[in-house]
Amino acid sequence: MSQIKKHHLFTCTDSITVNLGIAISDGPSQITLEWDNVKCADEYRVEYSQINKDDCQPIDSSSASVNTHCSCSSMSTAIPGLDSYSLYLVRVRARLFGYYAPAAERELMTGTSGKFCSSSPYGDFIVKS
Repeated sequence: MSQIKKHHLFTCTDSITVNLGIAISDGPSQITLEWDNVKCADEYRVEYSQINKDDCQPIDSSSASVNTHCSCSSMSTAIPGLDSYSLYLVRVRARLFGYYAPAAERELMTGTSGKFCSSSPYGDFIVKS
């Protein structure tokens, strides 16, 4: 019995990190995300936090927070109601067997002000026109 269970777990968890495919700023105050299916995932947790606001103005670290947008069963979601022209870090992680896998993350800026700021040299900015 334990041999079958081990084989089943290996098959389900050979790739547990979400492949965050499309992540776009969809207008001045919304980000839309799409990701690939993770085999055997029960759900996906989508989190976001604001890094900068209003064309690269820093956020006070004491007021910074991580917001949970959803525990989604689908492989896409839109996060509405964000501040315009602001930089956000978004994370998506799969939940398997009651535990969350490592997160895929991206930095995205809402709006199309033409200015891009990043907290790291690895930020991704895809602006939908």
